[in-house]
Amino acid sequence: MIVTAKKPLLLKIYEAAGMQRWNDQIRTIEITELDKQAHKMIAAYVLGKCEQGCGNKEIDWIEIIEAGFFEYLQRIILTDLKPPLFYELKQNREKYFQLNQWVYERIYPVIKDLGQDFCVRFRNYIMGNSVQEGAGLKRGEEFSVGEFPDGIVKNTKNKEKFATDKKFYIKDINKKIIGAAHFYITKWEFNIIQRFNP
Repeated sequence: MIVTAKKPLLLKIYEAAGMQRWNDQIRTIEITELDKQAHKMIAAYVLGKCEQGCGNKEIDWIEIIEAGFFEYLQRIILTDLKPPLFYELKQNREKYFQLNQWVYERIYPVIKDLGQDFCVRFRNYIMGNSVQEGAGLKRGEEFSVGEFPDGIVKNTKNKEKFATDKKFYIKDINKKIIGAAHFYITKWEFNIIQRFNP
């Protein structure tokens, strides 16, 4: 299926080109959110290729690309949330679930033209990051119509693959690759910033 991108989506994607990272620190270079996300995906490609070279057959490039795009959309909405507060919210499952619900409600008008399947996968991805040990949705649980703006999904099963131990921030190798790329690039940026912020 060929999807025609709509102007609001393109404008939302472009917003990241003007979002400054580390803007509360002394910097010798400008680092934007778009820079970070592009750099992260390059690192994810290299890590994925290394895994494939080691014989890992579970690499799913579509899943890696989609996860990168989902995290990019989430970050655009959460741009003003400083990392210490974000990580504090992430420790509280119920608040993190509510935060991701808010993210979905804010981004839905922009992504709805990409279709119901895309919206469900995006929501499952970000809500899957906040579902653990009793908070939010669980494996096999159904979304109710009221949880989706405009009733986008009616009793759609949550298709996210959950790990059996309920602690599934990292569900498989593809998500591990995206997570590792994120931390590697953040550390790379930090090393640049740290020189001027002793």
